[in-house]
Amino acid sequence: MNRTLIGILAVLTLTTMSHAAGWQGLAGIAVITSACMLALIYMIGFGFGINELMMTSKEEAYQLVVVMALIGGFVLIETGGDALFGAIIGQGTGMQMMATSMTASKIAVLGGIFGNIADAESRIAKQGTMTLNCNILGVGQVVSGCGGYSMVSPALSGVEATVGLAIAELSSLTRLMGIGMANSFSLLLPIGIIFRTFKLTRGAGGLIIGVAVALYFVLPLSMISMWQIADQFKDTRYVGTAPYIEVPDCEPAQTSDVSSSEEGGVAQGMGFPSSNAGKAMGIFMRVIDAVPFYLFPALIYGIITPAIALLITVASIRVLSALGGAEVDVSVLSRVI
Repeated sequence: MNRTLIGILAVLTLTTMSHAAGWQGLAGIAVITSACMLALIYMIGFGFGINELMMTSKEEAYQLVVVMALIGGFVLIETGGDALFGAIIGQGTGMQMMATSMTASKIAVLGGIFGNIADAESRIAKQGTMTLNCNILGVGQVVSGCGGYSMVSPALSGVEATVGLAIAELSSLTRLMGIGMANSFSLLLPIGIIFRTFKLTRGAGGLIIGVAVALYFVLPLSMISMWQIADQFKDTRYVGTAPYIEVPDCEPAQTSDVSSSEEGGVAQGMGFPSSNAGKAMGIFMRVIDAVPFYLFPALIYGIITPAIALLITVASIRVLSALGGAEVDVSVLSRVI
């Protein structure tokens, strides 16, 4: 019970310190703490003549030197990565803030697309429910010739669901990057350094270090890289403002079918015919023209590239944890993604 309470207090203390000091300072504190622990173990072994403790402390001191080299490498990667991406992209902020800003811009674009689709669906649904009420010899009659408008809604609903999924994925990714930027190096890295100091907890420490580095470096780096690649190979035909989906007024009393001449005019994009069926066909053709403008940014920027970036991040955990002293199998997590 006392050990559990001490552990909880230590984590809370480290979390509080993380908001007051940079991750480099906290990593230095963790290294010093580990060195003091090893020195204490060595002194105990020396004082009681226990050679095993003395040899263990010497071996673990070598591992501590390896951790210090890793920390130096992290500092160089952060400094060099910020300078490199700042020169390439033209932004002076760090790669984490760069990736967060780019993600926010993609969410804003997809949010506008989602609003346009919802507006078109609302206007189509309103016209599709138009009816005409009349009274013949005291008997009420309801006439509706607008049922053809309902064929457009399933297509728009599927596109809307895809765009909504893309927004949800990017929002979750933004939250994950925020957590990584705030806590990975200020909380996880010091804990991983301390755990890696000792042989019994070296595996856990290496895993924690791998997760921290993956969240802090690999995830934003892979997001920026994938979006830059996507921009280089994007289809310019579907970039820009999507065509406006015009919805003509439906005449509920008009129940005639579309004529062959009107059908040919709809296929050639010559405007809306006078019949309700022809108007519904015209709306459907305009939806077909607008769908690529909606799906391209949703699939490329909101679903495919983030999924690849997450796979890269998960795959990097195995390599990074191996450098930290633990070999972790992440194939199951990769299949889930």
